[in-house]
Amino acid sequence: MNYDDLRGRLNDEITAAVNYSDTQFQHDRIQAQRAYLGKPFNKVPAGRSSVISTDVSDTVHYLLPSLMDIFYRGQEIVRFVPRNADDVAKADAATALVNHIFASQNDGFTVLSDFITDGLLFKAGVLKVYYEDNGSEEIETIEADDAELAALLDGGFDIMESEADDETGLTTVKVRKYTAKPKICIDVIPPETFLFSPQATSVMDASFLAHRTYMTVGELVAMGHDRATVEEHVGLGEGWSEEETDTRHEEIDGGKDLEPRHTDMVRVVEAYMPIDDGDVEQRHRVLAIGDSNHILEAEPIDFCPFIVGSPIRVPHRMIGRSVAELVMDIQKIKSGLLRGVLDNMNLSNHARVAVVDQAVNLDDLLNSRPDGIVRMQQPGMVQPLQVPQVMSQGLSVLTYMDDVRDTRTGFSRASMGLDPDQLQSTTKEAVNATLQGGQIKVQMIARTLAETAIRPLARLILDLALKYYEQPLLLKIGDSWQSVDPAMIDAELDVSIDVGIGSGRDVEKQMALTQIAAIQKEILTTLGMQNPIVSVERYLGTLRKLAGMAGLKDVNAFFASNEEIAQARQQMQNQPPAPDPEAQKAERDYELQKSKQDADIKLAREKMEAELQLRREEMAMEFELRRIEAQAGADISANLPRGQ
Repeated sequence: MNYDDLRGRLNDEITAAVNYSDTQFQHDRIQAQRAYLGKPFNKVPAGRSSVISTDVSDTVHYLLPSLMDIFYRGQEIVRFVPRNADDVAKADAATALVNHIFASQNDGFTVLSDFITDGLLFKAGVLKVYYEDNGSEEIETIEADDAELAALLDGGFDIMESEADDETGLTTVKVRKYTAKPKICIDVIPPETFLFSPQATSVMDASFLAHRTYMTVGELVAMGHDRATVEEHVGLGEGWSEEETDTRHEEIDGGKDLEPRHTDMVRVVEAYMPIDDGDVEQRHRVLAIGDSNHILEAEPIDFCPFIVGSPIRVPHRMIGRSVAELVMDIQKIKSGLLRGVLDNMNLSNHARVAVVDQAVNLDDLLNSRPDGIVRMQQPGMVQPLQVPQVMSQGLSVLTYMDDVRDTRTGFSRASMGLDPDQLQSTTKEAVNATLQGGQIKVQMIARTLAETAIRPLARLILDLALKYYEQPLLLKIGDSWQSVDPAMIDAELDVSIDVGIGSGRDVEKQMALTQIAAIQKEILTTLGMQNPIVSVERYLGTLRKLAGMAGLKDVNAFFASNEEIAQARQQMQNQPPAPDPEAQKAERDYELQKSKQDADIKLAREKMEAELQLRREEMAMEFELRRIEAQAGADISANLPRGQ
C-alpha cells in the first residue's frame, strides 16, 4: 500500500474514531471531571444555598486506597508462577525483572494510581508502554599508536576525526563512544488522546488504535525527521479538546483558554493498524502529522503499546463503565436535598414576618439584635410567617440516598475500617460480614483490572525486556541479590501470572499465618530440621510475612536470609562434627580395654616364647648329653680287647 492510499484510509479511521469518542465519551468525561472537582451544575438564586455534595470524589478516594493496597503492597505488582519444576528459576527471574522495570525504572506508584483513578472517573484508564534508549555519548580527543587505535575500536569507540603525525608516529583522533541505557517506559495518557475503532471489543481485536498529541518541531526533528517537511505541517488543527482540557486544569489556571498557541506545535497521530503489504496482513506503526495526516513513518511492529482497563466491564465493548457515573446522579440529588435542608434552617432562623402597615416601626423590626425592641402601636401588629419544618424528612431522604450509593459501589461507613471488637451492639461475626460485604465490590473491581489490564501489562513488559535488554541486571530475588540475564528467560515461558489479590482483612490473615507458623514449628520440633514436610526456610518465610504485615519492612534485621542459612549449612558440612562427650568416654574405655588386652596378649606371647625357648634349650642339652653318652660308649667299646 502506497502512502497516498494509506493516508486516505488513515483519515477515515481517525474521523470515525474521533466522532465515536467525542459523541460517546467526551460529554461523560467532562461531567465526571466537574462532579469530581465539585463544580456547580446549575444556577442558584441569590440568597439560597449552593452547597454541592462530594459523593463522586468521596467514592473515588474510598476505592483508590483499597485498590492500591491490593495491587501495590510491597512494591510487587505481579508474580510469575511456574507450572513445572523447570520453570521455577525462570519465573523468579521474570518476576524480579518485571517488577524492577515497573517500580524502579518507572514511577510505579504514580502510574498505577493515575491509571486506576482514570478508570474510576472516565470509564477507562489507558497505559502506553514503549522502549526508549536513554544512553549517553562521550567524545574525547586523544593521541594513540596503531595498537592503541585497534584497542579503541575493539572497545566500542567510533573514530570521528584523525590526523597522523609522521614525526612521533602517533595519530590524534577524536573518538566517540555511545553507552546504551535501555528503558521500558510506562505512561498514563489522558483518555481523550486515545482513539480506537468503534467496533473494537479489546485492544487485541481493534482494527485501529492511536494516540493523538502535539509535539514541537524540534522534538520531531530530533527524532530524525526532515525539518522542512515538519514545518510545512505546523499547526494544531482539528481534534484539540479544549473543553475537556480546560475542565481538568480549571483549578490551576482559573479556567482560561488552555489551547496551546505555540507557532511551532504540530499535531501528531501515532496509529497502530493492520496493513496488507501484498504478502500478509501485519500490524504497522504509522506516524502522521498535521491536518492532512502527512505520513512520516510506516513500519511493521510485533506488539501494540496500549493497555486499556475499565473498572466495570460491559460485554462486547472495549470501554466499560466508571464508578463516577454510578454516583453522579446521587451527588446531584443529595446536593438538592442539602440545599433544601439548609434553606429551611435559614428560613427558620430568619423567618419572615407579616406587619400591619403604618402600625410598626420598620427600622426597629429590621434591626435584629439581642435585647432589641420593636415599637408598634398595639400588640399583634407583627406576626411571624410559619415555615414548614422539613429537616427530618430531608435528612431521612439523604440517608436513603447514601444507602443507594452504598449498594451501587460498596462504599459504606460500615466498611471503612471499623474494628469489630469495638462495636459492642452486635456480634463480631455480623460486623465482619458487613465489612466483607462492602469489600466484595472492591475486590470485583480489582479482579477486573487485574485480568484485563495488569496481566497483559506484565506480559508486554516482559516481552519488551526480552527484546531490548541485552545486559544482565542485578536484581533482588527473594532475600538475595542475583544477576538476571534476560536472554536466559525463555520468551515462550509457560507461566501464568498471579496478581496478588487477597480477601479478608489483615487481622484474619495474620491469625491464619500465626496458626500456620505454629504448625510449622511443631513439625520442625517433632520431625527435625531435615524433615521432608517443612524446611527452616519455609518457616522463616511465614515469619517474614507476619513481620511485613505488621509494618516492619526490614525483616532481615530479625531473621537470617535464605542465603545466609545456605552459607551456614555449607560451613557446617565442611567442618568436622563437634565431639560427643559420651562417645569420647566410650572411645577412651575401648582404647583402654584394647590396650590391656594387647598387653595381656603380648605378655602371654612372651611367656609362651620363653617357655618354648627353654624347652628347646632343654631338648638341645638332652640331645647333647645323649650324643656325648653315645660317643663315650662307642669309645669304650673300641678300646676293649676282642673277644671280651
